[in-house]
Amino acid sequence: MRNFNNFVNVVEQLNEAELKIVANKILKMLSNVGKDTVQTVESISKCRKCDSSQIVKFGKDKNGKQRYKCHSCGATFTSTSFSVVSHSHCHEDKWEEYIKLLLQGSTLEHSAKMCHISIRTAFLWRHKILSALQQDQDTRAMCGIVEADDMFFAISYKGNHKNSKKFVMPRAAFKRGSDNHAQIGHRACVMCAVERKGHTYGEVLGVGLATQEMLSHAFKDRLAAESLVITDKANNFKKYFEEQSIELVQMGAHIKSRSQKGPPEVRGVYHIQNVNNLHHRFRQFLQSYNGVATKYLNHYLNLYIWIENHKKIANVNLSEELKESLKKQKSYLPSKAILDMPALPSVA
Repeated sequence: MRNFNNFVNVVEQLNEAELKIVANKILKMLSNVGKDTVQTVESISKCRKCDSSQIVKFGKDKNGKQRYKCHSCGATFTSTSFSVVSHSHCHEDKWEEYIKLLLQGSTLEHSAKMCHISIRTAFLWRHKILSALQQDQDTRAMCGIVEADDMFFAISYKGNHKNSKKFVMPRAAFKRGSDNHAQIGHRACVMCAVERKGHTYGEVLGVGLATQEMLSHAFKDRLAAESLVITDKANNFKKYFEEQSIELVQMGAHIKSRSQKGPPEVRGVYHIQNVNNLHHRFRQFLQSYNGVATKYLNHYLNLYIWIENHKKIANVNLSEELKESLKKQKSYLPSKAILDMPALPSVA
C-alpha cells in the first residue's frame, strides 16, 4: 500500500504528455493479462520436441515465461520452442504486429519501420512465416469433386546477385518483361486443386510440364479413393490418375478449337472454372509484391492458399488464427536456410 501511495503521488506530478505514456503502458499491460495462462494450459499437454506427455514445469525463462522439461527426451522448452518465433531476440508483441502487417500486404520497408526492426530482419521474418504455412497444406486431404490444373510462371532469379559466391547466373539477364513468352519447358510449374466442399491446395512443383513424380507428390495421400477429379485434357493427368484408379473427367479449355477460342467447356457439374478462377486471383495477389523470385514463389503461394482456406471460416480473426497456428507448429527455419534455398525449386 505504501508503494502504491508513492506511485499515485508521482503520477499526480506528471504533465499531460507523460500521463498519456503511463496510461498507454498500463492499458497494454492489462490487455496481456491472462495470455500466459492460456498459453500454459495449451502447451503443457505434450513435449514440443518428441510429443511425449511426460512433462513437468521447470521454472521460468528471463521473460517470466513458463518453461517445461520432458522426462522422455530430456528437452527443456516453452510453449513456443521450435516454432517460428523461437531463437528470436524480439518480444512476441513485435511478431504479433508483424503478422498483422503481413496479412495487410505491407511492404518490407513499412513493416520494418512499424516494428522497429531492420529490413533484412523483416525479410527473414516474412519467409520464416510463409515457409511454415506449408504444414497447413500438408495436413489437408480432399474428397468428392476436385478440380485440378497447373499454371506457369516465368523464371525469375531476382535476389541472386551475379557476384554471389554460391550462385552462377545460368543465362544473361533479360530485359524487363522480355521472357513473358518463354516456352512452358522453361517456366515454373504451379499445381492447384480446388475441392468443391471448400479446401484449396497449391504448390510449386518444379520447372516445365508436371511429370508423374510431381503429380505423385501433389496428390498421393491427398485425394480419397472415391474422389472424382476434373482436369483439362493433358496426357500427364490421364496417365497418373488412371494408374491411381481415381475417376477422372477431362474437359476442353474451350468448346471450339484452340484457334477459334470459344468459351470454356461446361458439362453440367463438370467444369474447371473454380481452379481457373483461383489461378487468376493468385496472379492478381502477386502483383502487389512487384516481382517475386522463383525460389520464393512457393512461400507466397502458401500465404495465399492459407488465406483462401481460412477466410471461409465464419467470424475468424486471420491475424489471431495465424499467430496461434505458428506457435503450435514445430517449424523453425534458420535464416541461412532461407537465403540458401535453390534458385529453381523442385519436389521431384
